[in-house]
Amino acid sequence: MKDVLNFLFEGSIILTLLFGIYWAFLRQLTFFGWNRIYLLLSMLLSICIPMMSFEFIGQSFGPSGDMLTYILPEFNLGSENNYFQSIGIIPILLIAYAVGFILGLIRFVKSLVNLFIQISRASKYTIGNKNILVNPEFTPSSFFGLILLPEFQTENKDQQLIILHESGHAKRMHSLDLIFLQIFKTVFWFHPINSFLESSLREIHEYQVDRSIIRQYSPREYATLLLNLLYKGRSENLLNTFNQFQTKNRIMMMKKPDSYPIQKSRFLLSIPAIALAFFLFACEKPSDDIAPETLDIATSNETSESEPDGSNLRTEIFDVVEQSPKYPGGFEVWSKFLGSNLKYPAQARRMGIEGVVTVSFIIKSNGDISDVQVVSGIGAGCDAEAMRVVAISPKWIPGKLKGQAVNSRMKVPIKFALS
Repeated sequence: MKDVLNFLFEGSIILTLLFGIYWAFLRQLTFFGWNRIYLLLSMLLSICIPMMSFEFIGQSFGPSGDMLTYILPEFNLGSENNYFQSIGIIPILLIAYAVGFILGLIRFVKSLVNLFIQISRASKYTIGNKNILVNPEFTPSSFFGLILLPEFQTENKDQQLIILHESGHAKRMHSLDLIFLQIFKTVFWFHPINSFLESSLREIHEYQVDRSIIRQYSPREYATLLLNLLYKGRSENLLNTFNQFQTKNRIMMMKKPDSYPIQKSRFLLSIPAIALAFFLFACEKPSDDIAPETLDIATSNETSESEPDGSNLRTEIFDVVEQSPKYPGGFEVWSKFLGSNLKYPAQARRMGIEGVVTVSFIIKSNGDISDVQVVSGIGAGCDAEAMRVVAISPKWIPGKLKGQAVNSRMKVPIKFALS
């Protein structure tokens, strides 16, 4: 469950970061194609980066040689990872998210169905390579290669300009952007930036087409058309509607001179932001959830000369073996054992004591637990409780060296946290 919330949290941060760069530094530039790609990549990266996982391998600065010991993943007593915790905030958040996601998905599917119903009822015309559908329920708009009109007047000069405009949307496949946008909004339905994101992407679509048209027509003539043809009514959110956005902004952008090429360097601001997102959310330290079957340890010449032979393998205690010891059933079963036996000491609860107790113990060649010790503790009864539960652990599957079961040392951090 936490994985879903982590994905949504990390994706939300990435989207906020990248869109913040767009809003502050890029939205006033006339590089509309670049801005379009930037916004689409921002959405894509917000989904992909939290789903990626790369091991971040750096130089180890910990103890070496005979100081190395297998360390189990930390067990949390009294926190959300306890298997016997009652229903808390995480399930409630997931239920709320699921409700919003389902409602958004229904809305998206409903929009598609309504649009296809309207298209199926429309009259069809072809002018050159343009496919025109006419239905009184339409507002002037486009959907992929289709131009949608409420009426068709072949001699109407204004309508010819509208058809040219919508052909520009169709040529650039803007409908594909809008479908991806609606899917993204369904996943991140809770994000407050969504409305600004949609408005920005749709504006870029309009700016792209407007800029191409004023190369063929007088900007004044085209601006007059925008002011005169203010169609009312709500269209589907999957369509590029002719007059859906602020006419004033579009006219101002048409009059704006092209940005200087050097200003494209502003897009480089996104590189450190993307790198930071990768480092924070996609790079992970090697997992300690399962002890490796084999650890390659660099040893000195002195150590290799004193390597134990088969005659004394069963009497020595090893910090590193070829096959690591395992709890029968794996880490989840081990966690359930700890969760069902550990009790938060009354003294520690009364004093508000929290922290991590690290317990060291030996798994003998026959699987028994012995020599249970506290490596680092927090007192108030927590150390004794951690030692007690580890000491009553059922038999383990012992570690092996040269094919023989041997005595091996293990550590487990147990975190005491007040709920």
